[in-house]
Amino acid sequence: MWTQTTDPTGQLWLSAVIAVIPIVVFLLCLMVFKLTGLVAGAIATVLQIIVAVWVFGMPVGSVLGAGLYGILTAVWPIAFIIVMAVWLYKIAVASGRFDVIRTSISGISPDQRIQVILIAFCFGAFLEGAAGFGVPIAICAALLVQLGFGALKAAMLCLIANVAAGAYGAIGIPVIVGAQVGEVPLAGLTFDMVIVLQWLTFVVPFILVIILDGWRGIRETWPLLIVTSLAYSAAQAGSSSSSAPSWRTSFPASWAWWRCSSWVACGSRSESIGKTARRSHSPQAGPSRPSTRPARRFFSRFS
Repeated sequence: MWTQTTDPTGQLWLSAVIAVIPIVVFLLCLMVFKLTGLVAGAIATVLQIIVAVWVFGMPVGSVLGAGLYGILTAVWPIAFIIVMAVWLYKIAVASGRFDVIRTSISGISPDQRIQVILIAFCFGAFLEGAAGFGVPIAICAALLVQLGFGALKAAMLCLIANVAAGAYGAIGIPVIVGAQVGEVPLAGLTFDMVIVLQWLTFVVPFILVIILDGWRGIRETWPLLIVTSLAYSAAQAGSSSSSAPSWRTSFPASWAWWRCSSWVACGSRSESIGKTARRSHSPQAGPSRPSTRPARRFFSRFS
């Protein structure tokens, strides 16, 4: 039996610096030297083996066993979930169903502020519960780009929106593994996480709109944001007794999507909403910002 020590050098800060070397090198290889993921991963793996054996005194047999266990964990269920999610996405694109999804979403409202809530926050959270591991960000960012968003802005918005659902993503793998490693009850950990995450899930839609349209967007869409945030947060907190952690992401996302889209559909009877959204938030709109009084009248109906 080999027991790992967290401070093999006798200086905790030095041990921490040495332990983080493979991670730093991996990031440098990707971002600075522009190496492929396989090459960067191979270099980081070699460094990790050297650090584990030479600095931390880990037996070679334990290193090989831990590596094999890591590979098996990566293949099942992580890689399996990612491959199946990407496979379904490719099928949807090839069959034209992805265009149907895009058209349906854009048909709800041409206002990009509403589109980012529906896609990045609601639809992204639903995909996070089913797939996770970056797949929702890639799919939702692709949707936003096709709706006229810039590629970098779309990726940034989807990354921020994913904060609310990431804890229970990929069929609940993060919280399940966390409970196993920490040797704590799964139900207790998920309940505590719901309590911690509620304030964060509530403010994420507001943050997205601020990034997209500033405080002006908050003033004009705050009723919609409150409806969406309350629907998601309440559904997540209400499902805390569920035995399936992914239920706390997929179900709240579906509920928030339905409340948000139905709220917009209810107000879309006003003739001003489409005109104002197309003038103020279409991808072709110039730098000038026309009057938004019709939009204010529309949102004031629900305030």
